[in-house]
Amino acid sequence: MQFERAIQSKHTAFDDLYPYMVENPSFFWYKRYVAWTELLVLVDLAGRLGLPWESLFLPHQVQFIRAQVLSGTVLDRWFDPAGEGEDR
Repeated sequence: MQFERAIQSKHTAFDDLYPYMVENPSFFWYKRYVAWTELLVLVDLAGRLGLPWESLFLPHQVQFIRAQVLSGTVLDRWFDPAGEGEDR
């Protein structure tokens, strides 16, 4: 949820930690990167604990997570694998 809110540029807990950063042009990319890293850490922990996490995501989202690279493609297609607009 935190990563999805960051993609949509909605308020996240990160905004509360660094309110002065909102005026910095690189803030939104950094915010997304922090949320992405948080997601990867949680998925790694779930895997180490043997907890199923894949069912919480769409198939293309699982591929993005497994690739572990945050790119424009991930941001553009997280909600819509065809890149034709948000479906949520």
